[in-house]
Amino acid sequence: MIVPLVFLGVAIIIAMMMPLFTTMNIPTSTDFIGVAEPKSTTFTCGAGQPQVTASPPKATIDGTNLDYVVCDYSDAVTERLIWTYEMPTNMDSTGTIDVTVHFTTTGTAGICWDVAFMPKASGEAITTGSFSALSGGCDSATVTGNLETASITGITSATHTITAGDTVFIKLERDFADAGDTNTADARMISFEMEWN
Repeated sequence: MIVPLVFLGVAIIIAMMMPLFTTMNIPTSTDFIGVAEPKSTTFTCGAGQPQVTASPPKATIDGTNLDYVVCDYSDAVTERLIWTYEMPTNMDSTGTIDVTVHFTTTGTAGICWDVAFMPKASGEAITTGSFSALSGGCDSATVTGNLETASITGITSATHTITAGDTVFIKLERDFADAGDTNTADARMISFEMEWN
């Protein structure tokens, strides 16, 4: 008699829960149609890959309320770091790309930056090819210890050559040779943001 009673109890519980299942909204693949993929991303100094050639040293700054990592780009030596990103499949390959560099420094003189891209499709050799032409932008006046930004805008598809779904290698350098870069201190890069259409 115990076994039938157990089955009866289970049947009663299932019957009581049925209204919950009939009113529950279970998402399907069509529920996510129209949800936009991201159109920007941020790269931190700490995630940058050092190169065999000169790369800026990384340092941890002991701030008043927090510690943070910076990449100290020289005012006299070409240094670079490389980041990698998988572009979303909804990217408009004909659109432009904007890059905003966030950094700090000492002094009040200008600092300039250059960015370049090397996109790779699945199955393409990584060791061949070259980076795109450099695109640059400056912050013409800096303040010691402040968070500064330099904008590199309107990088065209003819320059970046990125296609939706590509794996993109991104190179960031300080353009100390630019007439707008007159600061003799290190440019302490914290992060940069990349936006696309």
